[in-house]
Amino acid sequence: MHKPTLASTGVFDTVYVFYPRGLRTGGPEALHQLVDALRKSGQQAFLVPFMGTEDTPRVRDYEVYDAPEALKAIDSPGNAVIVPEVWIDLLREFTQAQRMCWWLSIDYSPVFRITRSRSDDKAGLGNEHNVTTRQRLKDIAISLRPRRNLVHSTLHLVQSHYAWAFLYSQLNVVPTLISDYTPLFRIEGFRSTGTTDRGRTVAFNPKKGSELTERVIAKSRGIEWRPLINMTADDVYTSLASTAIYMDLGQHPGKDRMPREAAFLGAVTIVARRGAGAFTQDVPLPWQHKVHPTDPQFLEGTVALLDRILAEPQSHLDTQNEYRSSLLREKEVFFAEVQRAFVQGQFYSDSSADLMPLGQAAQLETDS
Repeated sequence: MHKPTLASTGVFDTVYVFYPRGLRTGGPEALHQLVDALRKSGQQAFLVPFMGTEDTPRVRDYEVYDAPEALKAIDSPGNAVIVPEVWIDLLREFTQAQRMCWWLSIDYSPVFRITRSRSDDKAGLGNEHNVTTRQRLKDIAISLRPRRNLVHSTLHLVQSHYAWAFLYSQLNVVPTLISDYTPLFRIEGFRSTGTTDRGRTVAFNPKKGSELTERVIAKSRGIEWRPLINMTADDVYTSLASTAIYMDLGQHPGKDRMPREAAFLGAVTIVARRGAGAFTQDVPLPWQHKVHPTDPQFLEGTVALLDRILAEPQSHLDTQNEYRSSLLREKEVFFAEVQRAFVQGQFYSDSSADLMPLGQAAQLETDS
């Protein structure tokens, strides 16, 4: 671990970002990306492991980021403390530093989990949260009401436009958009060269929208379904690079990583119009490639869409060029968002990509 001794040219003296040490998922990587971007933008920043994870080995894949650890977060004026939404209660311990919560999801936060679970259950979309009756009662007791003062004394960052709109409408707060980016450098080598026949294959993540997916599988005919489970990351990338379609009918609590990876690897990507999946700014797929689970014709329509894509995969793939192009700019946009907020001090925005000419943020990141 490193002691915070470097000078900062950002808004804060030091920014401390709490994270679960040793966990390899999209959320912890986004926290590494944030610290890396802060430091390369001139804002001193450090990761701080959550209590209980301090002795867990760090994820080696994340060594590409400039994201050293501090021994602890210093609660003093001029500093800022950032936690992901699932740990928002940790901010109660900080009374001097600027509190910040980065909403990487809406549906998994203790503030909204019970609300989102009830909504999905009522709509017949399944209980993806795995909320038991006992947990439901506990969540009711610790949901929004007792956290209202904490929520309104915190500066909120959001990873998606879905989260921005949700917080604005539900909490009457104006968040700041700080997205993330897909680490394309990690999957570039798995891309297929040339046009290959991927057959009638559809990949899916059984942990996302399983009840809806099972209904579609039962209704379909002549399709090879590929569950992405019990695989290494490289196995997942290899599968996505050889499958015709990737389908994600999950709740999309934020801008999920796997649909982006699938599209980049050449799979025609289908998502449900749920959560961030319903927002064009978050998931700029053609509208016909977004299915509506509460539509009375959902099953028939989804199976028909799969058959149309499998009959002409290349033409459908071409309609997703804009989505794949957006992935190439994610890193540049992310750096622009970080600079706008933490260097220029312009918080409370739903976008910052317009503030930096194309290539400038990437050049800064390269020169640092």
